[in-house]
Amino acid sequence: ATEEAVRFVQLLDSKDPRVYNMLMSTCVRGKDVNGAFQAWDMMRTEGLKPGKIFYSNLINACAQANQANRAFEVFQNMLNDGVKPDQITFCILINSCARELRKRKNRRQQLVLVERAFHVLDDMKSMRVRPDAYIYNALLACCARTGLKTRALSIYQQMLEEGIPSNAATYLALIDAHIAANDCEGALEIFENVQPRILGFKSGKEQLYNSAIHACQHLGDFDRALGLYSKMKADCIIPDPVLFATLMKAAAETGNIDKTADILSEMKIAEVGPSISNYSTLIGIHAKNSDYEKAQETYDEMIAQNIKPTVVVMNSLAHAYAKNGMVRETFEIVEEMKSEGMSPNSITCSVLLSSCYHGREIEKAFEVYNEARQQGMQVNESCTHILILIANRVLKSLRESPILHGTPGGTPSHRLQAIQSQRQAWAARAVSLYHEAVHNGVHPSLESLSLLFGCLRLPRHRMDGFSTSSTEGAGLFESRALSVYEDASSRGMVPAISVDAEQTFNLEKLPPVVGQVLTLCLIRRLYKEKGISIGGFKCRNIVFEFPPVAEVKRLKKQKEMEEGNPEPHVNYVGASVVSILRRMSVPFEGSQHEGYVRMNGAALDRWLKSSSGREVVGQQDLSYNGLNDIYKSIHKQNEKIRTSSYHL
Repeated sequence: ATEEAVRFVQLLDSKDPRVYNMLMSTCVRGKDVNGAFQAWDMMRTEGLKPGKIFYSNLINACAQANQANRAFEVFQNMLNDGVKPDQITFCILINSCARELRKRKNRRQQLVLVERAFHVLDDMKSMRVRPDAYIYNALLACCARTGLKTRALSIYQQMLEEGIPSNAATYLALIDAHIAANDCEGALEIFENVQPRILGFKSGKEQLYNSAIHACQHLGDFDRALGLYSKMKADCIIPDPVLFATLMKAAAETGNIDKTADILSEMKIAEVGPSISNYSTLIGIHAKNSDYEKAQETYDEMIAQNIKPTVVVMNSLAHAYAKNGMVRETFEIVEEMKSEGMSPNSITCSVLLSSCYHGREIEKAFEVYNEARQQGMQVNESCTHILILIANRVLKSLRESPILHGTPGGTPSHRLQAIQSQRQAWAARAVSLYHEAVHNGVHPSLESLSLLFGCLRLPRHRMDGFSTSSTEGAGLFESRALSVYEDASSRGMVPAISVDAEQTFNLEKLPPVVGQVLTLCLIRRLYKEKGISIGGFKCRNIVFEFPPVAEVKRLKKQKEMEEGNPEPHVNYVGASVVSILRRMSVPFEGSQHEGYVRMNGAALDRWLKSSSGREVVGQQDLSYNGLNDIYKSIHKQNEKIRTSSYHL
C-alpha cells in the first residue's frame, strides 16, 4: 500500500505540503520507514519545507522501526530547519528510546538510551514546552524496561508536584520498574495503594492486575496471585489470555503444576480462550519439567481446537523431547515444522543441540550447528553454551581416563599422546566457539565462560607437563584461558583489570573458575608491568570481596529447603580464589571465612621479586608428577632451546 501511495504522489507531481503529510501518515501506518524517507526526499526535491506534522510522523516511523539514532538525526534536521517541536514530537522521540530498549540486552547501551530520553525532557523544558502525562509516562516506560525504580519514583514525584494527573500507564510503569529491579514487594505495595482507584481508570485495569500477579510469580507466592485473581473477578474486570498465562507460570514455578489444568478450565468458563499463547505457555511449562507426555497431550488438545501451531509452540514441544534425550523425536518435530511451512530459528537450533547433548550425540550436534551457520542462521547464546558444555563433558571424560592414572611407564607413550591430541583439539574447538560467538555479536554468559575455562583447565597426573602453553596459568589453566578472559573483559562481560590504582573486585556473581582466571590475569598483569616499567612500577593494594563461607552455607541450606535438592548449586568463589593464591604463595590478608582478601601493594612487590613469584608467572613448572624419562628429555630440550642465545 505504501509503494502504491508513493507512486501515486510521484505521478501527481504536487507541490502541496498536505499531500506529503498524507503520504507520510500512510508510511507510518504501514510501518514503512524506507518509504517515509523516500517521501522526505521527494518533498525536498520539490523544494518544499517539511513542517511539524511531517517531521513528527517521520520521527514516529523511525521509532516504530526501532531506529532511535535515526529518529534523533531527523529531530536535529527539524531544529536546523527552524521547525519548533511540540509535546507530540517530544513524546514520540522519548518513545523511540523506550521501543529500542526492548531489543537492547547490553546494560551500557540501555543506560545510554535512558539518558538520551531524559535529555529530551531537558531540551523540552529549555524550549518552554510543558511536559504532560504522556511525556512522563514515556520516561517511566524507559525506567520500567531498565529497572531504574528510584528514577521512576523521582519522575512520579515530579508529576505530583506539577499537578499532572497519573493514570493506569503511570502505575503500570512504576510496578514494572520495581519488578525489573527485583523489588517485587515494592511493586505489590504500589499496586495495593492504587487498587482502590483501578475501577476509575478507562483502560489498563487488566494490565495492572497482570503485573501484580507477575510480581507474585517472582516471589513464588501462588496463593497471593490467586487472591488477586479472585479480587479481579469480584470487581467484574474480565481477565485476558495474558493474565491466565501469567497465572500458569506462577503455578508452575511454585510447584503447583497440577493447577495449570484448572486455570485452563477457568479460561474456558470465562470464555476468554484458551489462545495459542496459553497453549504455548502450558507446553513450555511441561517442557521445562521434562514432561514430554503432558506436553504432547496439550499440543494434541490445541490441534483438536483447530488452533494452528506456531514456531514458538513447536519449539516448546521439541524442547520437551530434547530434555529427555529423545533425539529422533525432536528432529521429527522440526521436520514437521518445515513441512507446515514454518522456518526454524535460532531457538530451534538450540533445541536440536540440547537433544544431541542429552542424547550424547556429540558429532551430530556440531553437524546441526554447522548446517545452521551455512544457512545464515544467527545462532544465540544458548547454542554456544550447549556446544561448550559438550566440549567440557568430553574433556572431563578425557581427564578422568584410566590411561592418565596408571603407574609411570605402564601406559604406551602413543596412547598418552593420543589423549593429549584429543584434549588439545577439543580445547581449541571450545575457544573457537567463543570467538565465533563474539564475532557474531553474541556475548557468552558467565556460566558459558565458566565452562570454557573448565575446558582450558590443565589435566593432573601424567599430563601436567605436556601443555604447549606457558604456565601463566600457574599450572592450572592454559594461557589461552587468560587471553579469553582479557578479551571478555574488553567486551564488558567480566570485570576489567587495572593495576594503575587501587582496585576492589566484587566476585559475588562470578563462578569460581572465572574468579580463579581473573586472579591469574591480575598476577600476570602485575608481573608484566613490573618487567616493562622503567621508572619502577609499584603495586597497588588489591581487594577481592565475596560472600563469606557462613553466608554460602546458609544460602545452601535455604536452597535445600526451597528446592528440595540435597545438593543445590551455590557459589564458592571465595574459597576458589583463596586456594589459587595459596597455591602461588601470594601474600594476602583475610580468608574465605571473612568474605574478603586484601593484597598489600608493598607485599606484592616483594613477592614478584622473589624466586617463588618468578617461578609462578615467568618460568616453566618443573614438577612432573612421575613422568617417564622420555618426556623429561623432551622438556629439557625445549627448555634449552628457549634459554639459548642466537647470533646471526
